[in-house]
Parts: sequence; C-alpha cells; structure tokens
Amino acid sequence: MTRSELPFDSAVATGKGDDGTTGLLFGGDRVRKDDLRTEAYGTVDEAVAALGLARSEAAIELPREFTVPGETRLSAALELARTITRRAERRTVTLASTDAVLAKGHILPYLNRLADLLWVLARVAEQAEAHGATVSRPDRGRGSGA
Repeated sequence: MTRSELPFDSAVATGKGDDGTTGLLFGGDRVRKDDLRTEAYGTVDEAVAALGLARSEAAIELPREFTVPGETRLSAALELARTITRRAERRTVTLASTDAVLAKGHILPYLNRLADLLWVLARVAEQAEAHGATVSRPDRGRGSGA
C-alpha cells in the first residue's frame, strides 16, 4: 500500500516500515525492527511514556524504610516506569557490547540512576497521598533481636 492509498493523511505513516525495517535515529541505514539498537531505543521510549503517566499523577518526602511498591496509583505508575527503565538498561547493556560509541557514553549511568530515582519517587508519592507504604522487612536491624 502506498502512502496515497492510506485511509488517512499522515507524514508519520510512510509505509517504509512495512517490510520490518526502520531508519535509525539521527540518520543512517535502515535496520531490522528487532535490531538491538531499535530494541534499546524502543524500550527507552516505553519508559518515557510510563514516566509521562506517572508525571500526570504527581504531587511529593523521602522514605525511611524499604517498602513493597505500588500502594497508590501514582506509585504504581512510577514502579512501572522504573521496571521499564531497568529493561531499557538491560537492553542497552547488550547493545553497548557491540556499539563502541554507546559503551563510552552516559546512557547507562543515566538509566541506572533514573531507575533509582523512580523508586524513591514512588515512595514519596505514597507518603504524599498519606498511604503508609507496606514495609517489606519490619523491625529488621532495629534492635528486635533479629
């Protein structure tokens, strides 16, 4: 189907990807859609979308204990963003093993620290909504004889 045959007019829907390939970010050759680069880019894109969902719910105090995630809708959205970010990090580690530019960049530290931040923000969201987060290890290391 050519662009002129599409049932809608969109510059995004070019039809070039119908063969299972895509253009790389910032130009370059077309590659398969399951290429490690597109997989990493796509997973980062997924994390950004989840962050947008979490941001739309945001309102925010730091946790004092390790907790079980997802006590509120916002904290659950932040946890989703965190887990997607960790997947993006894993896929980027794989990609970095074959891409010298990526291996020397700041993407991996960014993804790692972003996931840590998202965990903290989820705890803050729970406190801001006055929900007591479920403590996963109550009384551990607090002189309880454990």
